[in-house]
Amino acid sequence: MSDNTIADLGGLNYLVNNAGIAGTKDPIPPSDLDKIDEELWQALLNTNLISVFRVSKAAAEALKASGGAIVNTASTSGVGLQGSSTPYTATKSGVVSVTRSLARGLAPNVRVNAVAPGQVATPWTADWPAERKQMALNKSLIKRHVQPEDVAELISFLLTGAAMITGQTIIIDGGMTVS
Repeated sequence: MSDNTIADLGGLNYLVNNAGIAGTKDPIPPSDLDKIDEELWQALLNTNLISVFRVSKAAAEALKASGGAIVNTASTSGVGLQGSSTPYTATKSGVVSVTRSLARGLAPNVRVNAVAPGQVATPWTADWPAERKQMALNKSLIKRHVQPEDVAELISFLLTGAAMITGQTIIIDGGMTVS
């Protein structure tokens, strides 16, 4: 994929690692270990974490040549909140860590950052119970749900501006994590 993209475009300036899955429709509480199996772990590790490293590695030389940037999608669960399951939380914490390691490894030519959205209004969250959505809204200082456009705006800033920001994970949750 990376080789084809680089060949087709004649290089690469930006990479957004945004593939991710929850692996479960409903949250699995940390105490419900019986609902967490090896299949869930492997699916989440491969999609949410290992892919970030593999795609970044494949794109590294082209990004170094262009002085490019990488933005990885983490989650507020990767910075201390509980996500949809223990494996999900672990993989998003891993994205935060991989982001810092890649920033160290690709500096000074490539900036690497992550975004950590809270609850985003997407098709995945559309069917969530109203009370679950309201809980997030109640914790938000801005009193609205994060929209995909909000996250895209932050990603765009980290790719095309932010010349002195690298190795950072920027939380975008309307202030949920500070309330």
